[in-house]
Amino acid sequence: MKKLLWLGFILLFSLNMLVDPSSTRAQTQEHRVSQSQVKFENEFRSLWMDHVLWTSNYITSATTAGSEDQKQVLARLLKNQEDIGNAVKPIYGEKAGNKLTDLLKEHIVIAGKIVDAAKTGKKALVNQLNKEWYRNADDIAAFLSQANPY
Repeated sequence: MKKLLWLGFILLFSLNMLVDPSSTRAQTQEHRVSQSQVKFENEFRSLWMDHVLWTSNYITSATTAGSEDQKQVLARLLKNQEDIGNAVKPIYGEKAGNKLTDLLKEHIVIAGKIVDAAKTGKKALVNQLNKEWYRNADDIAAFLSQANPY
């Protein structure tokens, strides 16, 4: 019985030696998120929720006959693209933030043209604009990939 307890003690001691407490502590600290990161993620998530909201409002305004608020909704949607670009400036810099704003605004403007062309039944124009829209989406993806290599 003493040998079994002694063997168990040696086994536990040996296993404990395999785990370096300092590396465990370092791993735990690596995965912590700062308050500023949490704040940024929450604000950025809010900006994208606004994007969805204003995009939906624009589509509704643009497709509703006689809607008087289409220009105002479009202006607010474009302002949201500026807000998104401004939000990344502290992380990726002024130039990158401005570039993202330009790409996102282009995306919205092309989408608006697609809606207008579809409303008037211009299929060829819709197809052409749709290609531009996808090209712009690819430009956004490429830009984001380069801005954040992780």
